[in-house]
Amino acid sequence: MSKLLSLLSLLLAGTSVWADPITWSLSDATFRDGGRASGFFVFDADTRIVLDYAITVTGGDEAVFPAFLYAPGAPWNTGAHVAPTVSEDFIVFDTSVPNPDPGFPLAVRQLRLAPLHLLTDAGGIVPFDLANAYLAECYNCNPDRLFVSGEVVAGVPEPSAIVLGLTMLGFLGLRRSIVG
Repeated sequence: MSKLLSLLSLLLAGTSVWADPITWSLSDATFRDGGRASGFFVFDADTRIVLDYAITVTGGDEAVFPAFLYAPGAPWNTGAHVAPTVSEDFIVFDTSVPNPDPGFPLAVRQLRLAPLHLLTDAGGIVPFDLANAYLAECYNCNPDRLFVSGEVVAGVPEPSAIVLGLTMLGFLGLRRSIVG
């Protein structure tokens, strides 16, 4: 029985079910009006959920898009969600900031990221899909300011403590069953 438990521990440790969420940072994220976005978001590739984020936008046309912080608990922020497509993750950071344009008073401010391909738990560098017309900061798309450059960057993740623990238990159990 102990051999079976040891082998099961080793097999579980090798699966991606136990992968840690990855922190992705924005790099060279620039809008067409000269504004910039910087910060990070924590993404769980297995569940396709944004767990945490703090992204600041500054510069450019500050009459329409004043400096702003997209972050849980920050004023006006209402959350983040992923709208998956076949080839990319479309990540939307929502607020309840009303549109300054009196013609569209109910539109709310959003930051929309469209990496060129699906984000995984392997980390790396993923450029923005600059051909995606929704890759922008906007008030429900009117007005908007599109990104002209940018990418998201994440280091290769370290294994989680639970995976390390299961692996060590598996090796300990195998050693005991071989020695004993």
